[in-house]
Amino acid sequence: MALTNPTPAFAPGFDATLIDQDDWILSAAAQSGSVAAWSMLRGPFRGTPQFFTMAKTTDNSAASSAMDLTTLGLTFPAKCFRRLFVRSTAVNGADSWTQELEQVVWGNDGTTPVLLGTPRLITSVGEIASTAVKYGNVEYHGTTSGATVTNGTDVDTGLSLGNFSSGVATLTVPLCRNTSTAMRVRTAHLSEDAGTIGDTRVVQVRAATTTTFTVNVATQNGTEALTDPNGVNNIDIGVTLLPPPSVAFVMSTNNVQVHVGYNATDNVYHRVEVWATRADIHLLAVD
Repeated sequence: MALTNPTPAFAPGFDATLIDQDDWILSAAAQSGSVAAWSMLRGPFRGTPQFFTMAKTTDNSAASSAMDLTTLGLTFPAKCFRRLFVRSTAVNGADSWTQELEQVVWGNDGTTPVLLGTPRLITSVGEIASTAVKYGNVEYHGTTSGATVTNGTDVDTGLSLGNFSSGVATLTVPLCRNTSTAMRVRTAHLSEDAGTIGDTRVVQVRAATTTTFTVNVATQNGTEALTDPNGVNNIDIGVTLLPPPSVAFVMSTNNVQVHVGYNATDNVYHRVEVWATRADIHLLAVD
């Protein structure tokens, strides 16, 4: 990916001598004017970011490194766990997105840290064409009267379901990163107004494009076929969505880096802030 750093990564709220100290030591340092100590005491997303950069991406090739935390002095001690928190804000001149994530890193042997799974999305919102949208775990609720769908008033912003036609409808969602890892179906339920077992329906949902899911409804009476809902029903769908800009912690040999990207060719400006907690030590205590 074509990436530049208008503001090279630096560590405004980081002090390697304080990162793993107890709160009373941090309090004393804070009273002496240490920004790093204040950052640790206030915690992620509240204190001064310990690491900061601004990056610009221009195309949709693989995400690139915007920040190397190891080079900036952050260590991952052996047999310890350290939590990293990142806030990313990305704008492209018309739209904007903010996302906050948490990543657990195991220090392993003190030389080769290990990322434990993928980052946990804490919250993410965006503004697309002057409309606010929500990402993460979002919920759709509506009702059907035959093939006609009425969207509920409690639907998460940016979600809407069209009418059914031959058992197929389209769920529209905010623009997402991709259809594979950024659009996941968690739940799908149609509460059929069933007079007989033959009236019941099974519902299936799958990602179709970066802004739509296909919703299929079929009979399950021995002669299965795509068929519009019958009578008056509730339909509930839960999906997990990730925004178009990507931000992730990535291992580069033994270094922990922050990579950013975007899902299309465009000039996108990323603001990246990172906080690290003290290392949680997990060793056998000596009696």
